[in-house]
Amino acid sequence: MAEAFLQLLLDNLNSFIHGKLVLFFGFEKEFEKLSSMFSTIQAVLEDAQEKQLKDKTIENWLQKLNGAAYEVDDILDECKSESTRFEQSRLGFYHPGNITFHHKIGKRMKEIMEKVDAIVEERRKFHFLEKITERQGSTRETGFVLTEPEVYGRDKEQDEIVKILINNVNVAKELPVSPIIGMGGLGKTTLAQMIFNDERVTEHFNPKIWVCVSDDFDEKRLIKTIVGNIERRSLDVDDLASFQKKLQELLTGKRYLLVLDDVWNDDQEKWAKLRAVLKVGARGASVLATTRLEKVGSIMGTLEPYRLSSLSQHDGLLLFMQRAFGQQREINSNLVAVGKEIVKKCGGVPLAAKTLGVFPKDTKMEKDNLITLWLAHGFLSSKGNMELEDVGNEVWKELYMRSFFQEVVVDEFGKTYFKMHDLIHDLTTSLISANTSSSNIRQVRVGEENNILSIGFSKTVPSYSPSLLKMFVSLRVLDMSYSRMYQLSSSIGNLIHLRLLNLSSTRIRSLPKRLCKLQNLQTLNLKSCRSLSCLPKQTSKLSSLRNLLLDYCPLTSMSPRIGSLTCLKTLDCFVIGKRKGYRLGELRNLNLGGSLSITHLERVKKDIAAKEANLSAKANLYSLCMSWDRSDRYESENDLDDKVLKSLKPHPNLKSLKVTGFRGLRLPDWMNGSVLKKVVSIDFDSCKNCLCLPPFGELPCLENLCLFGGSGDYIEDNVHGCGRFPSLRRLVIKGFPNLKGLLQKEGNDQFPVLEEMEIHDLPYAHLSNPCLCQEIGSLGQHRCNVFELHI
Repeated sequence: MAEAFLQLLLDNLNSFIHGKLVLFFGFEKEFEKLSSMFSTIQAVLEDAQEKQLKDKTIENWLQKLNGAAYEVDDILDECKSESTRFEQSRLGFYHPGNITFHHKIGKRMKEIMEKVDAIVEERRKFHFLEKITERQGSTRETGFVLTEPEVYGRDKEQDEIVKILINNVNVAKELPVSPIIGMGGLGKTTLAQMIFNDERVTEHFNPKIWVCVSDDFDEKRLIKTIVGNIERRSLDVDDLASFQKKLQELLTGKRYLLVLDDVWNDDQEKWAKLRAVLKVGARGASVLATTRLEKVGSIMGTLEPYRLSSLSQHDGLLLFMQRAFGQQREINSNLVAVGKEIVKKCGGVPLAAKTLGVFPKDTKMEKDNLITLWLAHGFLSSKGNMELEDVGNEVWKELYMRSFFQEVVVDEFGKTYFKMHDLIHDLTTSLISANTSSSNIRQVRVGEENNILSIGFSKTVPSYSPSLLKMFVSLRVLDMSYSRMYQLSSSIGNLIHLRLLNLSSTRIRSLPKRLCKLQNLQTLNLKSCRSLSCLPKQTSKLSSLRNLLLDYCPLTSMSPRIGSLTCLKTLDCFVIGKRKGYRLGELRNLNLGGSLSITHLERVKKDIAAKEANLSAKANLYSLCMSWDRSDRYESENDLDDKVLKSLKPHPNLKSLKVTGFRGLRLPDWMNGSVLKKVVSIDFDSCKNCLCLPPFGELPCLENLCLFGGSGDYIEDNVHGCGRFPSLRRLVIKGFPNLKGLLQKEGNDQFPVLEEMEIHDLPYAHLSNPCLCQEIGSLGQHRCNVFELHI
């Protein structure tokens, strides 16, 4: 934990030293000295973290180091915040508050310099070893000799892979490569050793070569090792070309097996060069590779990767008993019971069963929420022109490739849900569970623990009180969701480092004005605050805000000039107002993604005002809901609703569309297969004047169609074409008093995958229509798993 944060701090220090702010605030020499001292400490940090397990004084020293690093990070953060505040004022950097701030920072710089000096001096008495912090090749070396006294639960996998190597590869036209993929500790190397020494493999392949690759995927080293393993002697040559020539001489026409163990290289070009040399073998020659990384498997593999599963509890217990008790014949029954409980917590991972040190949890997470947390803690750095969220997405993918995450599910709207592997979760928990002072707490959760992943130094407190905000002055994340709070103290404005504030599902009625002083706030989550009717008028001053979440808040209007929040990436609700600063034009220049609900469209008086929302340019929106007030007092003005909806044409990347309370007569032409080509869900509610529905049957991806309250005779009345509804799985119709049938033009291959159909409020008189009854009955009885007909 300390090592990772110290690197982030050094990056921030160097960025500050070489930027314009250091020229304004001064203290250049002090910041440079701090950078130098932290760099010196970084060189011994790896050794210190290993030794702290046995030495309490070293553990205390590391806690002091963490505290000092966080203090420096706070100072840098405050300098950036103050510079933004001064720039926004009319006086700029000549603001009198600058003198006060400069004096305050000067005093703190003196204190922190003395503190870090003492930490550096104390370091000397521990005689730490300096280690290169850059990751070099793994020191772990493996061989083909099976060293485990007994292997449990891998016979099935061994047999399956041996059959793949012997049977399937004989018909392969190119060099077949079989990757074994799994996280560390699952037993990939042990399984590869079992396969390598299998009698069937020995009879089938000659020669057999074992190479431990690790991080150092150097072509010359690998070829030299392969040649040495075959010839059992070293060569006099030392150039790559000679090694390549020799290896091809040794492998030409041979049905060899090459095992590449513990591969980390994800450079496709490096693998392609080695593979070109290996392609001289006879048909049936094969490569077996073990790796933790999905990406490596996809780059190297020509055959389907073999993903290694966890051990069963039974096999895990056998392994545990063998490790814990050796060859003892009689084992105390109480110890066996304890062993069973430990094995349950090992999650079927052999390495865990050996080290006996894990307590897995089962946390389901949403990828975007995790990336938001990373942002809040400053773990993501800008990369070229990429948005920080895109950088976070790359980081997530990299961790996924390294088997950190499991049970990954992508829903129909593209949102990704996953769980952390139990061992990784426990490791994370162990890294952040150290005791620390309140000044170093970076994340606070109010309420009972509920399996939320915490990052950074975190703390859970049982309830909210105004004094809470005074205790934790360095907070980056404050999560008070689902707590029984009605009011937020104005002292929230003092948490100048706060990046993420989660007040979702609370009973809060209003937000204090001082909330708008949080210059660093990136995420404000107010979802399901059902007593909150308005936002602070100066919300537009939250210049760093990237996510404003307002779903299920009964807002009567937005705060003015939301469009000035140019960093905003997520705004899930926009309430249209009548005055300037509250209208749809505020959305024009916002690069919004995710979901967006636009309410009170009846307040739009000209279609040109709707065009200003610029929805067609928002390529990252996956869900769009547009609604008009459905009260009886509202009357449509001529064809205004038609024109407004026509002007709200979305981008073709849209996945979900909902229209509520539309009182026009005609739906726009953009509701077709060219604009809605990726839409999977459509929901129309209370569009009672529409006599004609768009050709939804042409939409290639539409899976869910819900129609409530309409006047049409058919759900598809495109008489010129024949809409098949090729992907539709669920159809719900309610409140269509004029319904005569589902499709005006019948065909033989319509609704090919329909699974669920509900028809509500079907007028009794229509049951006398034999065509309608036959159509609905046939679909419902023969195609659907769920069929409901309500009269």
